[in-house]
Amino acid sequence: MLSFPRRLFSVLALSTLLTFQVHAANSSDASTVYSKLPPFKSGLWWSDQASGHGLDLQFIDDIVFVVIYTYDAEGEPIWYTAEAPLNNHKLDTQFMRHRWDNTDDKYLDFVREGRLQLEVQNAYRIKASIELNGGTRELELTPFAQSNISEDEPKTGLWYNPDKSGYGFTYVQQQRWKFGLYYFYDEEGKPTWLYGANDGHKEEISFQRFQGSCLSCEQKASIRSSAGSATFSFTGAMQGNINIQLNDDSSRWALKDSPIRMLTQPESARPSFHALSRFESDTALADYLRQGYTNLGREISYSYDFSPAPIGPAATSSSSVISSTNVQEKGVDEIDYLKADPQCAFTYPSEEDFTISSYALDSDGKIGERKQFTKDPLVFSDTITASNSSNDLGLYLTEQQLASINTAYVSHHEDAWVQDELWRKGYTFVDVHQREACELKEYQRITLSGNAISTRRIGKHLYIMWRGVPSLDRSLLDQLAAIEIDKLVPKIRINDQDWQPAVDHNNSYVLADQELPATNFMLLTRINLEQPDDVKTISVAGQTETVYVSTNAAYFASNANGYRIVNDTTNHFYSYAYSTQIHKINLDEELSYAGSGSVDGYLEGNSEVSPFRLSERNGDLAVVTRYRDQGRAAYKLSILTPSKKQKGLLVYRSYIPNKKRPEYIGKLNESLEATRFVDDKMYAVTFRRIDPLYVVNLSDHDDPYIQGVLEVPGFSSYLHPLPNDKLLGVGQAADDQGRDLGNQVSLFDISNPEVPALIKNIVIGAGGSNSAVQRSHHGFSYLPGDNARNARFAIPMVLQKRVSTGSGTQIEWDSSGLYQFEFNSDFTDMNVTQDLTTHKFTGNYQNDNQVKNAALNGRSTLFENQLIYYEGGRLWGAKWGDKVPDYVPSGD
Repeated sequence: MLSFPRRLFSVLALSTLLTFQVHAANSSDASTVYSKLPPFKSGLWWSDQASGHGLDLQFIDDIVFVVIYTYDAEGEPIWYTAEAPLNNHKLDTQFMRHRWDNTDDKYLDFVREGRLQLEVQNAYRIKASIELNGGTRELELTPFAQSNISEDEPKTGLWYNPDKSGYGFTYVQQQRWKFGLYYFYDEEGKPTWLYGANDGHKEEISFQRFQGSCLSCEQKASIRSSAGSATFSFTGAMQGNINIQLNDDSSRWALKDSPIRMLTQPESARPSFHALSRFESDTALADYLRQGYTNLGREISYSYDFSPAPIGPAATSSSSVISSTNVQEKGVDEIDYLKADPQCAFTYPSEEDFTISSYALDSDGKIGERKQFTKDPLVFSDTITASNSSNDLGLYLTEQQLASINTAYVSHHEDAWVQDELWRKGYTFVDVHQREACELKEYQRITLSGNAISTRRIGKHLYIMWRGVPSLDRSLLDQLAAIEIDKLVPKIRINDQDWQPAVDHNNSYVLADQELPATNFMLLTRINLEQPDDVKTISVAGQTETVYVSTNAAYFASNANGYRIVNDTTNHFYSYAYSTQIHKINLDEELSYAGSGSVDGYLEGNSEVSPFRLSERNGDLAVVTRYRDQGRAAYKLSILTPSKKQKGLLVYRSYIPNKKRPEYIGKLNESLEATRFVDDKMYAVTFRRIDPLYVVNLSDHDDPYIQGVLEVPGFSSYLHPLPNDKLLGVGQAADDQGRDLGNQVSLFDISNPEVPALIKNIVIGAGGSNSAVQRSHHGFSYLPGDNARNARFAIPMVLQKRVSTGSGTQIEWDSSGLYQFEFNSDFTDMNVTQDLTTHKFTGNYQNDNQVKNAALNGRSTLFENQLIYYEGGRLWGAKWGDKVPDYVPSGD
């Protein structure tokens, strides 16, 4: 075997004597240090300004290695190499064109020509100036990405034949997709190339030969022709064999069981851009944030979709005496406007601003004395005091504490979400009250300098997920270098103590592939309700759209490339990309970072409802995303698992649809209305004109599959698991054209998952009717049965009715209130027990505006013989099955 100097990397020739330094992640942390990340992501790059041309860019030990495939002046395919150090994120060097000696069948030499200049903008953006064939072309380069899912041991990289130097291959593996470029020589010894792809439906990569236009030539349509095929077989992370068949007469470059080795570092040995990175010092964190402030824009337009997400699984009450807040994950409590135990019910918001109401309950749950507790003024600063336009998020209740939470109001609608400046004056107040029965005693207040996005409670710990955008006046932007870090990071204040930075470099992480340095944080703060001054925080700098919490971990989900800026920094244009990164935070004593992964597509819905597209199952994470397939909307179920090869990575374990399981969850262009994970099944409802209920079997995480499908009219936007292999759906009735016919409650038999069956439909109201359950799963209340009675449930509804007019019929508002339902003993039937009507349509604006509250914020708690019902800050009480309440709010 010949020995080659390092320079001959550029001719794709290496000996076994050449080794590469592996930059592994810090052994004590799942993250890498931000400053130690490579300046760009190694791999195949391209430009939409020059489709048909591309560059394989590799970065090793401060040297950039380049292979470019393009066309010469005659339109024939040709490749060049280049290499040079990267200085201040810039490269300037010449290309090398290589030659082959066909007589002796060996590499001959190279000649220098042209010029390559690169300027690295960030890990995912490079400006290139390419001078070839007597002309120069300026290009904006981005990584080639068919899929962003992380592989456990991907084979993507540059490969060569250790037995025959001077030619090689680019191999790209992205989920089911495989791409290959073959760099070799023609019969005259001139470099040429073939390109091929495999969409996962066959073993070999089909090569095509292209003829096109050089980068500086007049652009013409390329001409392609079939050229052969290649089959890669790998025996390890950096070795394998290749078979190449060619259609022309050149047998010299047809290969049979030819050994290949990876010329570059395997992805598993490189710091991952899918993982979070930490900062090595407060100075490094401050420098990052100062860069972020220089990117603030004044006007932002948008091009993405936040559509409603489905409602996810709820845990049943642990007691048969009283129903509890309907939650996504058993053991993970959620905030709500109504909280109750057998002694007391508490409401917030209440009838008066910033007032918590408590209601004594007798042994049956009947409402007695009402007391009110007015919160102390919510003063954030000398200039900011919470007004009645703030969001009263609700309550958490334990045996000895009651926590109430307020946050500043910011619209979560579309472009408002990405405009950092709209969040600069955010605040959140967490008041933790000690209580004795229905009496609220002393309290402690934790104030956060940002907006609460989501909250959860696990045991004694309250978790606040909040968005912090430091309020730095624009007039100070020219003084950024002198501003200290405590002015750049979000803050926390406990009671009347001084403000303290919420985080420092030890607990701040950054999305490695964020398009630009961030100006905002997503923070997770844990508060010990038994000792409220025991507070701990971890943060991720950059956009995070969704937070999902299991009993063990919190998952932050964000757009994989951030919000891509297309225009300048004054008028930004944010493009919502079609891949999602997910970061796992262990809810252990330290709130430690565990790892990151990525999935194709994006999570539908705003930050309140999109968490229901995720579910942690035995250490793995199941995720349902919307993506594009054949140019149409489709849905993908992905299962991520901790990598066995790469610390800090969540890699895909399986996904559907795939080659073996090609069936879609829903038809193309249908909308996904609901998902629910229950044990080893996922239930999904899609809708366009009819309502298909899909049963997805998750018993084998390596091979999920659609086990059964049922098509019925209408759709369910909420699914609730029941005993005896039954499933309840709440949504809208519809005809065969998809027209709304009113509220619908459906009972399904799922005992045979291959053939799910509809047992009964109940339709209530006319088209335009609505229910609180379609807005929030908290609107659904369920009380399990016991030996004395059957299981029951309740749903707040707003009804419309069809009335006759002189020219036909029309729809108008009718009434609102709480509808009560009951199952039979074996859950093979259900019926409406009664409707507790709280408002009737009268034509009076003030009264009729309140009619809609049932669908906006209706809540209920069910007891053995009683129920209490909340809407619009007010509370009603009634016996179960009664139409008329026995307790009404003051003024009714």
